[in-house]
Amino acid sequence: VSTQSTGENLRRELESETSKAFEADQQKKKLQTDLTTLQNELENEKKKKDKLQKAYKKITKDTEAANAKVLEAEKGKVVLQNQIKQAEDEAKRAKDEASKLKTDRLTMQRQVDDANDRSRQLEDEIAKLKDDVEQITKDKNNLEAKLKKLKKNMDI
Repeated sequence: VSTQSTGENLRRELESETSKAFEADQQKKKLQTDLTTLQNELENEKKKKDKLQKAYKKITKDTEAANAKVLEAEKGKVVLQNQIKQAEDEAKRAKDEASKLKTDRLTMQRQVDDANDRSRQLEDEIAKLKDDVEQITKDKNNLEAKLKKLKKNMDI
């Protein structure tokens, strides 16, 4: 009886250990499956991280290129603003010069008009003087003729 109960106990213990081993094996398979799943997820996360890093590097490079273009555009804008200012300054100088030339032309025109008026006055004075000289010459001739007549009358 005792051998039999010992055998029975051993058999139950063997079944219990077999069951435990089976459960442990099942748990090991589940853990291996979980480990494989986690390793796959980790690998996928690493791939995502690599893609994100590449995208970040590309965005950084594109941002730097865009910033360089903005800087170049701002430099071009400053150059254009300077050219516009120079053109405006030149236009103002040209306008001032044109205004001065117009004023000078008007002044010269007044001087020409004044000279023409003075010339007409002088011509009028010359004509009057010629008339006066002519009258004086006539008067002189008349006086000489009278003087001759008087001398002739006196000689008689």
